[in-house]
Amino acid sequence: LYFDFDHFKRVNDTLGHGAGDLLLKHSAERLRQCLRASDHVLRETGCAGDDAQDAPAVVRFGGDEFILVLGDLADAYSAARVARRLQESFVQPFKIGSDELFVTASIGIALYPDDGQDTETLLRNADAALFDAKQHGRNGYSFYLKEMNARSRERLSLEGRLRRAIEQAQFELHYQPQICLDTNRMIGLEALVRWRDPEKGLVNPMEFIPLAE
Repeated sequence: LYFDFDHFKRVNDTLGHGAGDLLLKHSAERLRQCLRASDHVLRETGCAGDDAQDAPAVVRFGGDEFILVLGDLADAYSAARVARRLQESFVQPFKIGSDELFVTASIGIALYPDDGQDTETLLRNADAALFDAKQHGRNGYSFYLKEMNARSRERLSLEGRLRRAIEQAQFELHYQPQICLDTNRMIGLEALVRWRDPEKGLVNPMEFIPLAE
C-alpha cells in the first residue's frame, strides 16, 4: 500500500515545517495502531518492523509518503479493508498546538505476485495506483491496473511536450466575449490559453490544462 497525504503541503506552508513534522509523527502512530505485528512499513533503505514483537515500526518512505507491506492476506478484499481502516483512522482531527487539523489520505494498492514479483515493480505499480486515486477525487484508494502504466507514460510524454511548448512559444490566447442577455451587449472578455502543436494542431484543453495547472 502506497499511502500519501492529500494537500499536506498546505500544513507546512500555513503552520510551518515543525507542525508538519509533528503531524507526521502523530499520523505514523495512528498507522501503526492499524497494523499487525506481521505487517511492515518500508523505507528506501529497507524494511522497518522486522523485529517487532507487538506492533510494526512506521517509517516514512519520503516526504509525506508511507509504504505499508501486508502479509498473509486472504484476498484483494482484505487489502481493501485495511485501506478503508487506515483512512477511517484519520476521521478524527489531530491536535497540533492550538490547532485542530483534519487530514485525508490517498492509497495505491499493488498485489504480489500479480502486480509485480520484485520490490521495484510493486512500488512503481502502487505509485501508479496512488496517482489514480488522487485523480479520482483523493481520500480514496485504487488497485493497480495494467492500463495505468500506459496512462503514466502518456502523462510523462505530455509533460515533456508541454515544457517544449513553453520554450517554443506554442501557446496563444483566445478571447471569448461575455454577453449581457438583458441588453445583448458585450460586457467583458474571458482570456483562454490554447496550445497549437505544430504537428497535432490545437490540443484539447482538457488534455493539457490540468497538467499545466
